[in-house]
Amino acid sequence: MRIAKARLLTNFFNETLDFYQTKLGFTIKNQTATTFEVEIGKDLIEFAESHLEEAPFYHFAFDIPAGSFEEAKQWLQRKVDLSTEGGNDQITFDILDSSSVYFEDSSGNIVEFIERRKTNPKSDVEFSAKSIQGISEMSFIVDEKLEVANEVLNYDIKGMFNSEVKIDGLSFMTDQENKVFILLVNTGRKWLFSEKKSKIFEQEIILDSGLILKIDSENNVILKNNL
Repeated sequence: MRIAKARLLTNFFNETLDFYQTKLGFTIKNQTATTFEVEIGKDLIEFAESHLEEAPFYHFAFDIPAGSFEEAKQWLQRKVDLSTEGGNDQITFDILDSSSVYFEDSSGNIVEFIERRKTNPKSDVEFSAKSIQGISEMSFIVDEKLEVANEVLNYDIKGMFNSEVKIDGLSFMTDQENKVFILLVNTGRKWLFSEKKSKIFEQEIILDSGLILKIDSENNVILKNNL
């Protein structure tokens, strides 16, 4: 499973474009007056301009090469303020043999760089935005978590390690083949390295299989397969 493209909203269109293009040095593609795409390794995130009363925000993670964590962290520290949790500016996840660092972009999105030491390819090239390998996680906030989990089961997307999806907490949904996850969670959960709590905003996740997971402007969850 690969998150080939994610479509997200932003109330801070120009600021977010400048953040990814100028501050971090990502490649921008297919820019229009109201949308632009950020090249995340082999994947894309499209930001569309919005003017909502509450500014949309999401959580997503980018894979970085195995062995590059300290270099990537230092690279980020020269460009952004790192987020902290309990006085720490990084975290290790033993279950995935990974380390992560977090920051917010100009839209208020909670962005994570994650080094998965056993699965992410290594790189000998000096770290830059071009070192990012792809989207590894994308939040998907819903009101009826178990109902949505049962729907995606029809597409062989299950809890990590085939674990049971429970109504509370965060569920890492995947096809088990790759360490790429849709983060399925109810509203009101506090995000790590942030004081923000999960909220529903319009978005679309397009998997390489052709499956599209969409939340529309009325907070309806829509699943469809384009293949």
